[in-house]
Formats: sequence, C-alpha cells, structure tokens
Amino acid sequence: FALAIYLLPTFPNTADELTNWATAASLVEKNSFDISWTKDLIGENAETVTSVGEKSFSNNPPGISVLAAPFYAMTRIFIGQPNVENLRVSLFVMRFFVSTLPLFFLAVWLFQQETDVFSLAVLLFATPFFLFSLLFLSDILVAVLIYLVFRLLYDARRVSSRNNLWAGMLSGFVLLCSFSGAIPV
Repeated sequence: FALAIYLLPTFPNTADELTNWATAASLVEKNSFDISWTKDLIGENAETVTSVGEKSFSNNPPGISVLAAPFYAMTRIFIGQPNVENLRVSLFVMRFFVSTLPLFFLAVWLFQQETDVFSLAVLLFATPFFLFSLLFLSDILVAVLIYLVFRLLYDARRVSSRNNLWAGMLSGFVLLCSFSGAIPV
C-alpha cells in the first residue's frame, strides 16, 4: 500500500518540473533546447524561462532533462503527441526513472553494505530525500551522484585510476544537473 502511494503522480507540478519536462520534450520532439512550442502545455513560467528573440529556454541546468529524454521518448511511443492530458504521464515516468529510482538504488546498496536500519531510515525519512524523490528535480540525482563520487574517491578498498576517472565524469555530470553541485564537487 505504501509503495502504491509513493508511486502516485504528484499534483500540482512546480514551474521547475514543468520546464525540465519541456526541455526533455523539446530534445526529443524538436532536437533543440528551445521550449517556446510548449507554452500552451506548461503555461507562462517567467521565473524559470529565459527568452532570446522568439526562442525560449529553461533557466535550469539541462543535465536532468538530457538524462530524462530517452524516458520521454519511450513514453511518447505509448501516449502519442504531448498534450495537456498526457503531460503528467510522461512527467511521472521521467520523475520515476530520474529521481525515485536513484534513491531506491542508493537505499538498497546501503542496506547491502550492512548500514544499520535506523541510520538508513533517518536518511530516507528524516531528511528531504523522500519528499524530493517525488519531484522531477535534479536534487536527489545530484545527492546520490555526489555520494557515489565520494565513495569512488575515498573508499580505501576501491581506489584506482579507473574509479578516479569515473568520479571525475560523474562530478562533471553533477554540474550539468545542478549549478549548486559545484559547491561539494
């Protein structure tokens, strides 16, 4: 029952979520970051959209939208052209794969590493992790990736030049997903 509630789409969506969706949809539909064609679907989001001439672009970093674009394309096969009725379905699928699953995989991995159950419960439910995993924002993905980078760099059992390379690439992707990710990186 709790899993079913967790997987329900959240309403209403924030302006940031909608512009992330619009960017992913634009990458698939128009092969461009221009989201001006989605104004009828997402409305006017003046605080999250920048207009340059007749083109409009999201103010959010594009990393999460680029990562979610294949999931949008997969969903589009089943729901058809984007419209107001099916926007939430594709947004839910992208949110599930980009925000919910990374947190779930982190929790499973930590549980397998014999992390005590109380600490794991505090991480998941006494922090904003659980709530933010219900949104199509980059916060959870960035947090999980930064933790993974930390483990790749500082876990004494796994130190190698290959892991350092992966840590560097993941750190770069963190910066593509969130400009504030530069602080811990």
